[in-house]
This record gives sequence, structure tokens and C-alpha cells, in this order.
Amino acid sequence: MKKLLISFLILLATIIAVWAQAPNASSSKNNWRIKDGKIQRFFGENWENVELPTTLPITALDVLTDDYGWAVGHNATLLRWDGERWSDVLVFTNENLTAVYLANAQEGWAVGNQGTILHWNGTSWNPEACPLTEALVIVKPLATGVVQITSQSGITLVQEMGVWKIQPVANQPTMAGKQIE
Repeated sequence: MKKLLISFLILLATIIAVWAQAPNASSSKNNWRIKDGKIQRFFGENWENVELPTTLPITALDVLTDDYGWAVGHNATLLRWDGERWSDVLVFTNENLTAVYLANAQEGWAVGNQGTILHWNGTSWNPEACPLTEALVIVKPLATGVVQITSQSGITLVQEMGVWKIQPVANQPTMAGKQIE
């Protein structure tokens, strides 16, 4: 009987874990996606395009809660979700924005072409200096809590004491003490 109860509990835990990862789970992040440059939201059984204040293509979004999120796109498009609608927000760049990451409602980053880095401080998006001039395509947290940005060519940046720095490549082959390029 004890083995049967343990087996049942394992099966129940597995079902709950799988259900929580389903596309229609209640998590805000799972209810949104980008398709063909448009933002879509999952309603019941269908993905539906959401009304936007722009016709420019959207490239990425990060929705933290049912009433808070940001999306980025072409020609410095930056949109804020307030729970009811997406609103256009003016930023001082003309570059295409390619990725966005929100640590929380008070801190986030958006990145884009020509080494564009924008930092959200809970009030406004502000430009940050970047040591690269190529397209930045990924911004994400590392397990250590540090935010990492990756360029189109694979170069990674991390912020050290408020300055974005190129992260050394680990285990790159060398020949006579010189890096092979």
C-alpha cells in the first residue's frame, strides 16, 4: 500500500509539472509571442494578433505580469503593456531594437543595432555606452544574476562597475601564445 501511495504521488507531481509548462498555462510569459513581426496573445485555444500603436515589425517582448511588459522592434520601437493596451514610448535612438529583458519592474535592458543598449530604471529608458558597434541580439540573465548581452557575431558583454565590457572567450585555442582568429 505504501508503494502504491508513493507511485501515485510521483505520478501526480509529474502531471502537475507537465501541466504547468503547457502553452495555455496561466503564466503571463507563456501567453505572449511574436509571429511575423506582430504580437500575439493566447486566448483559450487560439493565438490572436493584438492591436498595436505601430505597423513596424516587433522583434522581441518580455511580459512580467498580466499588467506589465515591454516589447521592442524596428526603428527604435518600444512598447509598454499596461494590462489593457500596448503604448508607444519615445526613446532617443533610431536603431532597430532586437531584444529586451526585464529583471523586474524597476530594471531592464533593450538592445539593438550599432551596439545600442538602453537601460530601464523604473522611470525611463536611458542609453548606455557599448564597446561594440555591431548588432546586439540577446540580453539575458546568467545564473549568477549578472546580465549578459550577446552580439550578432557571438561576442558577449557583461557589466562591471557600471561599464559594459567584452567578456573573454574561455578555452580559445592558442598557438605560440597568440590567439587563433
